[in-house]
Amino acid sequence: MISAVKMGLIQNIEEAANRQHTPKVAFVAKPFDYVSSSGKSIGAGDVDVLVRALSMGKLHHAMMGTAAVAIATASAVPGTLVNLAAGAATAPM
Repeated sequence: MISAVKMGLIQNIEEAANRQHTPKVAFVAKPFDYVSSSGKSIGAGDVDVLVRALSMGKLHHAMMGTAAVAIATASAVPGTLVNLAAGAATAPM
């Protein structure tokens, strides 16, 4: 995880094997209709942003607390990718 080195979480790439839980990575997208893993239909108007988060290198089955706080914070900061995916009109100049 080169990103962990760049963020200062580990000193070198070899340490990544012992620290697989960070950094957390998430994919965000604008809302669209989908069917949940339980088979329930979810409408785009029912959510503000779509997120799939990775934990320990695998897609997590639910929104974990650490990701929820980071996503909520990023959605409130103008110009972030999460803010734009959640419906902000434009990125700041």
